Amino acid sequence: MATQNGTSLGAMKRPILDQLASFLFRLETDRVQKSSVVDDKGRMGEPMEWSEQNSMANKVSEIIATNDLGYQFKQFVADIIAGDFDEEAVGKEIDQFVDSNPIAMFSFSTCPFCRRAKDFLEAEGIPYQSIELDELGGNRGNEIR
Repeated sequence: MATQNGTSLGAMKRPILDQLASFLFRLETDRVQKSSVVDDKGRMGEPMEWSEQNSMANKVSEIIATNDLGYQFKQFVADIIAGDFDEEAVGKEIDQFVDSNPIAMFSFSTCPFCRRAKDFLEAEGIPYQSIELDELGGNRGNEIR
């Protein structure tokens, strides 16, 4: 059973979707763990090289992000993993965070694209606030995602 931060995705109430969500979540978690390295700032995550403009990982990300089918599949998986939750309450929480911060970022601590964006903002002296979705308790990060 896949877990993150003590959350069991198998505890959801949709048997077939739960199994699919757990399988996909486990695949992604394993992929991130196996590919993770310590970067030059001491942060653990996927290699920073992946976020470079001409990297294969970046090219794949661009294809998925700019392709309706790729984007829809990625969102479908995210929705399955998020499970049942109070969308209105989460939406209000997101709106409040965005409205109360001039620059608000929803991030994954292991994501090289997220880390590169934060590095840029810090290098430019631009204040921002981020929520590390993978560090939130329970399934909260998946709900916000």
